[in-house]
Amino acid sequence: MRPILLNGHFRPLTVIKYNQDGDLLFSASKDVSAAVWLSDSGERLGTYDGHTGAIFDLDVSADSSLVATCSGDGTAIIYNCQTGENLAHITLPGPGHTVCFSEGHKMLFTLAKSFARPGVWQLSLFEIPESVRNLQPLEDIGSLTPVQVVDVPEAVSGVWMPLNRGIMIGTNTGELQLFRFIDGRVVDDNASVNIIHAHENKINRIEFNKEKTLFITASKDNTAKLFDSRDLVCRKRFVTPAPINHAAISPLFDHVMTGGGQDAKDVTTTSTRQGNFVVRFFHTIYAEEFGRVKGHFGPVNTGTFGIAAGAPCVGGAQVVTDCEMLLLLQSLSTPVGVDSPVAVRTVTSASTPSTQDTLRFQPTPTGTSTRQSTCSRECTTLRQRVMGMRSPGVLPA
Repeated sequence: MRPILLNGHFRPLTVIKYNQDGDLLFSASKDVSAAVWLSDSGERLGTYDGHTGAIFDLDVSADSSLVATCSGDGTAIIYNCQTGENLAHITLPGPGHTVCFSEGHKMLFTLAKSFARPGVWQLSLFEIPESVRNLQPLEDIGSLTPVQVVDVPEAVSGVWMPLNRGIMIGTNTGELQLFRFIDGRVVDDNASVNIIHAHENKINRIEFNKEKTLFITASKDNTAKLFDSRDLVCRKRFVTPAPINHAAISPLFDHVMTGGGQDAKDVTTTSTRQGNFVVRFFHTIYAEEFGRVKGHFGPVNTGTFGIAAGAPCVGGAQVVTDCEMLLLLQSLSTPVGVDSPVAVRTVTSASTPSTQDTLRFQPTPTGTSTRQSTCSRECTTLRQRVMGMRSPGVLPA
């Protein structure tokens, strides 16, 4: 087990995401750049520049050729994943909070707050030109315009449904709204919108499992709920003592990870214990918490599981370092111990990786009061509990 601490942003993280193959990790924060890392070593490969405001969301295409970001500066940008070249620049009606590629990355949608119409949020649907899919920038780089714009309730999370059957958004009132997608257009008449009263408060995030047969919602009402993608029925409910900012489903085990805590604006008025800045692990079927990882000084804003090795990665806002990502485990089945080497990597936003910028493996002695030592001990306990809670990966009908 090698916990790897990554410092690559100077403001709180907003989203982290693995690519389809699991070898690349993408991160975005409230600074003006997104970054890409090697998931096995923590080496930073580069950044995606071009925004002038906080980046609230990013997405990567299934073939890892395109990366899209949306920002509070009212723009979304499509990049060449390998080179970081700006391929298309999208002007949004206001601050963008969600961007998502369709399956096949021929289309994408954004959720943004309208500047011109206060209180109105808009779902904008874009068709990605073939030249951009072939990694050629548009001649007029700012010429990409939406093929459809739909007024929606205030919402900061959204996803494409399996096989592009529709677009689901999570509203700030706790509703899930499913818009059908037919013949390249969103059907937005009220009779066709499927509304589900899922939570009592704002839905912060919606995440699918690897096969897209299930999805999980994270809400400010202190709960995360697991839904069936086919019939949209809630199968399981996970409860925590604090608002949940993110939730993720493990691709390997029957595990669910949640993270959150009190709002960042209240962090300095209470203790760390009162803030509940904890990453919690639940059993998917029994909905019982079996482990947790502490150490964050502020709310855990985002988290995900690695596609290949199932390694959890979490990120948040820290009082001291402003932004950190922690690759908690390479694999839950890997033997770990208190004396295991801890790989620590620190990269500043202004620097770029070089051949001399390598990992430093430092044996952590037993009893050392460092964050890495604490994490190692808690991961040891977590693994022991995980190994005792294996069960068939089939949800009850």
